[in-house]
Amino acid sequence: MTRKIDTFAKYSESVMGLLLPETDLKQAIPLANRIRTQVASQPVTTLGSAPYAKLTVSVGVASFPSCVTLNDLVGEATRNLQAAQENGATRS
Repeated sequence: MTRKIDTFAKYSESVMGLLLPETDLKQAIPLANRIRTQVASQPVTTLGSAPYAKLTVSVGVASFPSCVTLNDLVGEATRNLQAAQENGATRS
């Protein structure tokens, strides 16, 4: 799913980050949607039991050059994530 130049990391307790160098918004948004749908398609199970829950993902996307600094980038992604969460589960 990622290239050698991409970086995936845990940002906080429930927030993950994916840094995609050389990727603009036009490319990042469809990727975010693919991640969302792939996660949502995986049922959560316990050992030997039937599926009992579905995972959801909300995504906030931001990119350079509209965000000049790292703080700008994180802030924009956070605002977009909050907007996605306010619009309901599994949004980007």
